[in-house]
Amino acid sequence: MGGGKTNEFIRMCKRLTKFADSKKYVMRIVKSPIDDRIVEALKDIFDGDPTKTIQSRDGLIIDEGVYPVLNSGQLKGLLFEARKEAERRFGKPNVVIAVSETQFLDSGILQFISSLDNHTYFLWEGLDKSFRGEPFMFSDYRATIFDLIEVSDEVSELLAICEDPDCTRRNVNYTQRFSEDGNPSHYSEELIVVGELDYQARCRDHHIIPGKKEAGVIKLAVQTNGEKGIPLSKLYELGDMSGISEQKTEDLINCFLRERQFSIENDFVYYIGIGNNY
Repeated sequence: MGGGKTNEFIRMCKRLTKFADSKKYVMRIVKSPIDDRIVEALKDIFDGDPTKTIQSRDGLIIDEGVYPVLNSGQLKGLLFEARKEAERRFGKPNVVIAVSETQFLDSGILQFISSLDNHTYFLWEGLDKSFRGEPFMFSDYRATIFDLIEVSDEVSELLAICEDPDCTRRNVNYTQRFSEDGNPSHYSEELIVVGELDYQARCRDHHIIPGKKEAGVIKLAVQTNGEKGIPLSKLYELGDMSGISEQKTEDLINCFLRERQFSIENDFVYYIGIGNNY
């Protein structure tokens, strides 16, 4: 956020597109259609389809040849068609796939990458941390962007300047999200919100997530009880002892249930965790 990752991605995509014919490969630029934002710098002049456009905060844009892809299954289909086109045009299935905002896809992207051969060059960009300051979970909550980083051959981290009015710290990589009331978003809010909410780059000291400490208390309690689980009533008691209102405790529990980190059966709560919820 604010580190220039989309600028760099657009620059690389335009360069790769320019040399596609001479180097004999087919180019596919991909984004998730849930990202339908129009950046502030383009609002007065943009009249295209934002689900088929990649835009940077500075107003750089790719508005041709962008393929909306909802999930890794559709990405596989796109690659298959691109390989057929490359075979027809160049005699070899050489393809370049470039994915924007990869964190919006599902964890199947990991299997997709592992299936690629030497005829495919894969380029991606995305946020490594969510607004909570935690590894960004993919849309199916089965893995995080950190898992994608681990299997990538080369990684470049672009950092930002803290946007807190009282801070000039550079090289920061946290994202602060603000709710419609102007306050920092609570930990229990939806992981992905695309729209008019305000996002800012922040350093660790100015990254404020209400409810994060309380979320850790609840998660630890469920983890500690292991396979035997913990009564739902005990979590409310724990919340009360920790100074958390009943509503906030419920919001946090529902957050972990929604993101498949917890399961509940007969009023007992069990820990699942990322990577184990298949």
